[in-house]
Amino acid sequence: MILKKENSKSPKTFLFYGPSGSGKTLMTHALVNETNSIFLDFSPEIIAENAADKNAISKLVYIVFKVAREFQPAIIYIDEIEHFFPKKSAKKFKPKCVKFKKDLINQIQKQLIPSDNVTIIGCTNQPQYCNVLEIKKAFEKYYYFPYPDYGSRLFTLENELIKNKVDPEKISFLQNLAFNTEGYTVGALCQTISEILTE
Repeated sequence: MILKKENSKSPKTFLFYGPSGSGKTLMTHALVNETNSIFLDFSPEIIAENAADKNAISKLVYIVFKVAREFQPAIIYIDEIEHFFPKKSAKKFKPKCVKFKKDLINQIQKQLIPSDNVTIIGCTNQPQYCNVLEIKKAFEKYYYFPYPDYGSRLFTLENELIKNKVDPEKISFLQNLAFNTEGYTVGALCQTISEILTE
């Protein structure tokens, strides 16, 4: 399995990237469940609550990694990683956590050792705002989560209908709907079904 990498000379760090709703966070939770790991969320929205106090954030970074090592196996999840490693040329993008980047890198590179069963998973649906060189230094492997193909969209629609106690065979236009939703993620399809389906 991905997370159990023997003889690695560096910490286990992975970047999941792809459109919103493509399953990046869901995959992270699946890995937490399959590896019986503790889950530590260190995403920008968590940091934003204490962003005014830089010392508090630095302590929080330390505590997160300390807890991860103490109670391993552990997965540290960092959503919207572009806020830590922003591209300087992205003028319209306003990063929230760039001033805490050094604290994060320091914990990954200096506090974790290869034998630690601690994995860092960064996620982004806006890779165009990421500083590629810094991302390469921080993350060891990268996984793209694409838009689903026709078969996957049809399966998702059928499955969501069944979950809502609707027989997919009674929906005559379901295949046409799956065909015409190219460019929609699984998350978007599920949300749409839940919002428009009525008794």
